[in-house]
Amino acid sequence: MNIIYDFETSTSDFLGQILSFAFVVTDDQLNIIDTWKGTVKLNRTQIADPGAILTNKLNIDTLNESGKTEYDTAKFIQSQLDKIIATHGEATLIGFNSNQFDLQFLRNTLLRYGLNPYFKGKLHNIDVLHWIQSLAFENEEVYPWTTQTNDLNLPYYSFKLEATAKAFGVLKQDQSHDAEEDVLLLIDLIKEIQNQFGQKLSEFSPISVPNSVYKYEHVVIGKQKVRHFPKSEDDELSYFHYRYWLGLDIQGKAKLMLDLEAFEKLPESPSPEQLIGTLKYINDNKHMFRLEPLNYQEEVYFGNIINQAANAPFIKGINLENYFKLTEKDWDIEYQIHQLGFERIDTLHAAVSQIIRDPEAYDKIINRLWSGKKTQKDRYLVQLFNRAYLALHPSPKPEHLAKYMAPRYLTGTMMRDPKQFVDIDQKIKETQDLLQKAEHPQKDLDNLNALLKDMQAKRNLIP
Repeated sequence: MNIIYDFETSTSDFLGQILSFAFVVTDDQLNIIDTWKGTVKLNRTQIADPGAILTNKLNIDTLNESGKTEYDTAKFIQSQLDKIIATHGEATLIGFNSNQFDLQFLRNTLLRYGLNPYFKGKLHNIDVLHWIQSLAFENEEVYPWTTQTNDLNLPYYSFKLEATAKAFGVLKQDQSHDAEEDVLLLIDLIKEIQNQFGQKLSEFSPISVPNSVYKYEHVVIGKQKVRHFPKSEDDELSYFHYRYWLGLDIQGKAKLMLDLEAFEKLPESPSPEQLIGTLKYINDNKHMFRLEPLNYQEEVYFGNIINQAANAPFIKGINLENYFKLTEKDWDIEYQIHQLGFERIDTLHAAVSQIIRDPEAYDKIINRLWSGKKTQKDRYLVQLFNRAYLALHPSPKPEHLAKYMAPRYLTGTMMRDPKQFVDIDQKIKETQDLLQKAEHPQKDLDNLNALLKDMQAKRNLIP
């Protein structure tokens, strides 16, 4: 059973939240069986980006008047997915660029409230973007390539949903960025591509490691096709670049690979950090990783590099287990929410359920969560509960709100990438500037006004 889905969100950052959602259930022939959709109130701890509001055309006032709370949304989505899996044994989530975006938002939304997002391994996922890229690389002469220009006015090959849908003739106007309409557009695109290329999406595997890439016993080597930017508009089908990989630890769906070209460019005595930078973790459920065999010249050339890597003490000692320990990030828990661990999900849900039933039980719940030995996972549990308390309590303590809002929106110390951080005062000014220019349709201006009012109210929560 297929579940094709899309979210519109408050920001592209994973600390944000879902604002609208659409799930369309189909059979294997993509005939629509059911649809679940809705809008979500903006949490009191969430501030939307002006760019997101201009893209998704959502009005904060309307969301807060008619949308479900994020908690009720999480419960609804989980119950619907549970029903599908209980009825059919398993299901497949299908989205566009979903493995890197929508899937993370889905898991965050559920785990924030102690709802298990893994469904005992019975909920699979396919990213249509991976399928399209694979078809393009394998059918370069007939694929309808589209180019766009970046901020530096340089052309690049575009695989965005809007550009791809227009190239295949299933979209005549601009993409609406309405969650349900985007899902229906994606269904039409899948059907058209299946017709043109004679390959069903269900037949696609994002991971392909043919037997021919196995050159040595217990060693995987191969090359992965990566498309370069076109040199000019007259040279759209430019040459391919290959990335060359050596498998260091292959365990079922998990793979630890070494970038041979990156390793070759290392200094004579590389640091552990530089060596780690040559490695990539591949998960079959999330990444596209399709390898081709090396030709004879490539085998000869990279044979020397493989020998160097095989004799490097650090590389010889690396495996999936210690790789994850060596690459642990000092990021906020919601950037790596899986770090909470399975065993604490139910504990979090019980605490969230209790604060909803009895808002005055906060101190009692916190004391219980902090009792016993304190591990990092215990701290994550308390952090997530505190955030649920801020979102769900009728009147959380102002000092608790300020303690969360300041590093999130004023100083940026909570953010994974401080270089991309824009503080709330800058966002307010950006929104005011957009309103003064009045270059947008009235609906956009109304949405920006609603956003500005919400941002100014939440700015007052931060001393």
